[in-house]
Amino acid sequence: MTHQDLELTQEMVFDAENETLLRVQGVGIQVRSEDGLREVRLRVEVDWPSYAQIEANHQFNLEKRWRGEMRGEFLGDRPLYLDLMLQPDRVPDPMPDDITELLTPELLQSELWLALSVYQELEGERVGYDTFWQRANLTELMQAVQMGAQALETLFNTVQESLETEFSQVEEGGFARLMRQLEEWTEEEEEERSLESVVREFFAEDDWEFIQVKLGVFQLAFQGENGRWNCYARIYEAEKQFIFYSIFPVAVPEGDRGLMAQFLTKANYGMILGNFELDLTDGELRYKTSIDVEGDRLSLALVRSLVYANVTIMNRYLPGIVAVLEGSPISDAIQRVE
Repeated sequence: MTHQDLELTQEMVFDAENETLLRVQGVGIQVRSEDGLREVRLRVEVDWPSYAQIEANHQFNLEKRWRGEMRGEFLGDRPLYLDLMLQPDRVPDPMPDDITELLTPELLQSELWLALSVYQELEGERVGYDTFWQRANLTELMQAVQMGAQALETLFNTVQESLETEFSQVEEGGFARLMRQLEEWTEEEEEERSLESVVREFFAEDDWEFIQVKLGVFQLAFQGENGRWNCYARIYEAEKQFIFYSIFPVAVPEGDRGLMAQFLTKANYGMILGNFELDLTDGELRYKTSIDVEGDRLSLALVRSLVYANVTIMNRYLPGIVAVLEGSPISDAIQRVE
């Protein structure tokens, strides 16, 4: 068994799922390797605005349904600490000698980390909560997976019994979902799933209502703070491509399309994930996010990233689009949203 602990005093920037950057203060990193299983944990410090962003966007897989009972009350003028664990399938093999080399842009993506606990240290007492990922003890579960079905069933039944009371928010089927995730993390070869099955599972788990318009095309509606619009999910199975669109509710009038094209060109400049599109023939305006997974697989995390980045940007720019249609100068409309 190898075990490494290192204190950190550096700022880290995580690539967030809604095209914003999340800045945190690194406190410590821990690496453990035992019987072929490798585990990377990270402790970070965040301020309240950053924690609010993490909560709002479910970064580090920090969803309400996976949270345990709150112990005490947080104080708003104190920083918070998060203990994170790198998803097992993302842990490098072999491990670098310098464990700080793990903190690369490729791994500093919030969807690749599981929040184990969130807490404050107040007068010698830890206030906060653990998550399902902490209490489920993924390392033990993964060891059981490698030992075989009987060992896994025994341990899993014990874990499930102890967690069902504390994590009563976990919807029916949540443990089955965990089992599927464990299989993905521990199997060297996995039967390839269709893109459509992954997209359907994501929409079902996140409570999106959708209808299938035709093969590979789903229509949905989204209500944002600034308006309501239709969305379309487009799947190209053979090409291994997934595209998600947010459609502006009305067509841009022909006389406004030139100005709108200028506004969208300014809006698109610097976009990290996705872009606005305008059909100059019929005036359809939409925001597009997409991914090509040829040679890899489409995961729920990737679908979630593309979908929520998409609707977040459309919601953000909607007032600016409306302002252009109402005659505002492009510079004013851009300033309003940026």
